[in-house]
Amino acid sequence: MHCFLGLLIFWHLSLLSHASSETDAAWEHWKNSYNKVYNSPSEEAHRRAIWEAKVKSNHEHNLKYDLGLVTYLKGLNQFSDITSDEFVHTYSSIAKKPRRKNVIEYTHKAKRDIPERIDWREKGVVTSVKNEGPCGAHWAFATTAALESQYAMHFNESISLSDQQLLDCSEYYGTLGCFGGSPLNAYEYVLEYGLQTDEMYPYEEKKGHCRYNESASIIRVKAYYIVADDNETALQSLVASFGPTIVKVDGEYGFRDYTCVLNLENDETLSIYLTYFSFHAIFEMFIVLTGREHEKDAPANSEEGCDVFRGAGVTGGIYKSDNCSTFAVTNDLLLVGYGRENNTDYWILKNSWGTAWGESGYMRMARTGKNMCGIATEASVPRIEQYDPPEQETNENN
Repeated sequence: MHCFLGLLIFWHLSLLSHASSETDAAWEHWKNSYNKVYNSPSEEAHRRAIWEAKVKSNHEHNLKYDLGLVTYLKGLNQFSDITSDEFVHTYSSIAKKPRRKNVIEYTHKAKRDIPERIDWREKGVVTSVKNEGPCGAHWAFATTAALESQYAMHFNESISLSDQQLLDCSEYYGTLGCFGGSPLNAYEYVLEYGLQTDEMYPYEEKKGHCRYNESASIIRVKAYYIVADDNETALQSLVASFGPTIVKVDGEYGFRDYTCVLNLENDETLSIYLTYFSFHAIFEMFIVLTGREHEKDAPANSEEGCDVFRGAGVTGGIYKSDNCSTFAVTNDLLLVGYGRENNTDYWILKNSWGTAWGESGYMRMARTGKNMCGIATEASVPRIEQYDPPEQETNENN
C-alpha cells in the first residue's frame, strides 16, 4: 500500500514539472475554439484559474465513470471559464408566474398505449439546434423550437421562427428578455400577435425595440397543454401523442458540463497535462476508496458535471443527479423523445447552446419516474391554429 502511494506521489511530482507548457498550449487551443478574448492579463489569469480547476475536476469525475461509480462523463465547453454564480446569473432564471389563460391540463389515461420509445428527430419534425449565446433566452428558444416542430408536423415543412421577436415584444406578458421568461407566457403572446420567421426578424443576442410586423406572422397558438401533478407518465404520454414538448429543469448542478467539443484524450498538446491530472485523480480516488477523505482538502472546483464526447459517435452516458431540485426549475429545453439503454430509461432533450454542447446540442437525462430535476414540473406543448390533435387526446378525455 505504501509503495503504491509512493509511486503515485513520484508521478505526481515528476509530471508537474512538464505540465506548464502543455497547459499553455491547451489553454490557447480552448480559447481559440470558443473565440475567447479577455480585457486584461489579470482577467485572463482569473479565467484560466477557473478553467484549470474545471479540467482537474472533470478528470477526477471521469475516473469515477471508468470505475463504474457514476453513469456520465464531464467535459470542457464554452462555460468552462466562468464560476457557478456567473453561470446561474446569465443562463438560468426563475420566471414570473405564468398566466395560464388558454391552458388544458393533461392527465394520462390508463387505456392509452404509450410507445416504449420515440424520437421525433427520426420523423423529421425537429429543427436544427440554435445557440442563444450570452443571453438567458432559453425560454424563447424552447418556445420557437416547439412551435417549429408543430408547424412541421402539421404542414410537413421546416421553418425557423424568430426568437428575437419574443425577446423584444412579449414583456407585457411577463417575460424578462435575457433575464428569463416562461414559455407559457410566450404562448399567450403568440396567441395574440403571432410570430415571424427568424429570417424576417433575426436574433441579436440582446433585448431590443419591438418592431414586429403582424401581417408577416406565419403561426399562432390557440391553446396549450400542461402536464398535471408533475407526472412523468403523463409527460411520456404527452410527448408521444402531441410531439416535442417544452420542459423546464433545474440546470444548476453539473448541467453545463454535459459536453466536450475538444477531444481531449486524443489531443497531442494535452498528453502530459492530462496524464498529470489522471494520476492526480487516481490519488484522490485512492483516498476516497480507503475512507481517508478527512486527510485531503476539497478540490478547487467540486461542482457536479455531466457528459462528454470521447470521439466521433461515442456518447458520454446518461445525465443523472441526486442534487438537483424538483421545483426550482431554471432552464427550458425541448423534450423530443425518450428511450432505454443498458437498463436505464432516459429522456432526449434539445438545448439552445449550440451543437458543441452535449451530444450535438442534445442531452440524455435519466427518466426515473420521480420527476428528477423537475422535468415534469412545468411541461407544456402548444397547439397551433388549425391543428387538430388525435381524437383520444381531446379536452373531453382530459
